[in-house]
Amino acid sequence: MEIINRPLATLACLMLLLVTCSPESQQGAPDPAVTTTAPGAAMTATERTEAELHQHIRVLASDEFGGRAPATPGETLTTDYLQAQFRALGLQPGNGDSYLQEVPVTEITADSNVVLALRGSDYFADLRYAEDMVVSTYREVENIGIDNSELVFVGYGIVAPERNWNDYANVDVQGKTVVILVNDPGYATGDPELFNGNTMTWYGRWPYKYEEAARQGAAGAIIIHEAGAAA
Repeated sequence: MEIINRPLATLACLMLLLVTCSPESQQGAPDPAVTTTAPGAAMTATERTEAELHQHIRVLASDEFGGRAPATPGETLTTDYLQAQFRALGLQPGNGDSYLQEVPVTEITADSNVVLALRGSDYFADLRYAEDMVVSTYREVENIGIDNSELVFVGYGIVAPERNWNDYANVDVQGKTVVILVNDPGYATGDPELFNGNTMTWYGRWPYKYEEAARQGAAGAIIIHEAGAAA
């Protein structure tokens, strides 16, 4: 893993200001660009605010902004756009003469030569990065690896007492690598009464599964990816 510390610019104001703090909205004056919902019908303040919000979302969610990820051109486009909107609204900078605040973050990049080697009594495979698998870590160390770690299948890797579900019950995963199915039981069964059926819950999300594996004492976690279930 390669670690890069990089200061990123983040906005000091919420985008909500774009649709709640405009001088025109506060004074009740109509926006000449958005004046009616139907011929002869004046747009209400609520409708105008909703229209503005949808327009900002359309811009920021467009392909041009590329997902708005930190340290990408999309981030620069996003901060430039929001700053321009703040200026148009007459908002004063909140950080000296800047709308932005520098925030140090860490970027962790996996070495493209990393290999995930699986070994069994009658099976072996060397999985290639970005072709057969991807790996990552949240630990800020120069190098990290797991050697000779036993694999333990734990179903969906979920502990949900309120749903009477515990995939880790009576399973020792301390210091081992857990193998987990993506999504949650409702998707696989199609049973609307099991979890939320085809609607993924928080338990089906990757961050939850990694966090639960860590709480259980696992050294690592492998999630089996399926396009349909992951979506």
